[in-house]
Amino acid sequence: MINLDKEYPKEFIKIINYLLDDIYSFFMDIGGNLDFEDIYATVFPEHKQEDQISAMQDLKTLHHYIRDRFPHDLSPFYEYVLYNVLYFVYDSSDDGFNLEDIISKHLSENIIRKFDDDTLKILRNIQTPYDVIGIIFEDIDFLDVGELFDIYKNQPEIVTKFLNVDLDCYEELMPEDIKAEYRVIKDNFTAHSLDEVKKYNSNEFNEVVIEMVKYFKYAIEHQKGFELLNTSEGGVNEKKVQRLFQIIAKLFFKDSDILVNSEVDLGRGCVDFYFSIGKNKRALIELKLGKHQRYQDGIKYQLPTYLIVEDVDFGFFVLICYTAKEYEKSKELFKTAKELSAEYKKDIRFEQINASGNYKSASEIKNKEEMNFE
Repeated sequence: MINLDKEYPKEFIKIINYLLDDIYSFFMDIGGNLDFEDIYATVFPEHKQEDQISAMQDLKTLHHYIRDRFPHDLSPFYEYVLYNVLYFVYDSSDDGFNLEDIISKHLSENIIRKFDDDTLKILRNIQTPYDVIGIIFEDIDFLDVGELFDIYKNQPEIVTKFLNVDLDCYEELMPEDIKAEYRVIKDNFTAHSLDEVKKYNSNEFNEVVIEMVKYFKYAIEHQKGFELLNTSEGGVNEKKVQRLFQIIAKLFFKDSDILVNSEVDLGRGCVDFYFSIGKNKRALIELKLGKHQRYQDGIKYQLPTYLIVEDVDFGFFVLICYTAKEYEKSKELFKTAKELSAEYKKDIRFEQINASGNYKSASEIKNKEEMNFE
């Protein structure tokens, strides 16, 4: 049987595997009446669709995993195939392949007594194979290997340490040329990690801090980072935004001599982030949410106070905007930052981050303005 999350009781896992067997058997039956490429091939990655003998063996192996009594942890490859089998049956059936009768058949009074209310509710809410997908898979990284590889090519540490994804596990889902390219990048990345720490002079320090903030902006706006901040339950609080910023900053500077410290007490309050190389190369960063009514105070008074108290010449005010309205309204702070720089004789920068998730996909863009690259 297919292993599920350990929080589920054994009888629950058995019932889910009974459902999987019915769904999978239906898929195998209808596919057996047609040519291989019509149905069976469609549940495999494209580079695996030409080898019919190997693919049919994989389909049989996966069915054995579902039916036998041994607990099986699926590889990403088999997860990919099973996901597509479930979705195919759901999508191709008039009623979504309703499972309620099958579940009722397995829910005897004796079995029901073994389940708590939450577990029983989960079972009774299952109607189609699409609902089963949500129970079996904790994540669907196996569908995003192409996107993960694109990120890995430029920022390997974002994939390995921030997203906590080991692409070695997904090699079977890569075409041969991509697999070869991945291995070269991985070897170079491993070798680079053994090199000396990158050291920055005073001029380079300011520039690399600016680059880090811009990378944070890019990750949020263009690499779906906004989904981590602006969730279905609303925008996350300031502390969680700071935590994400800290993770990305530490990854960005991990091969350098720049130290990243958070919540540093300066005597007149705690600055969100303190980047430094010794005493002479320092930067203070304040993050605020655009939904706060007095966020302007952060750049007008709070950040300048910290810079003066600590005798630091370089500061950044970063505003996270959860709506397009907040983003548009805050553009005036670019001018404010220049005015404050002149007034206090400090280099005070402003950056706004659109975490609304309202940017159009590439296929929908009709002009350069809609690309939203500033």
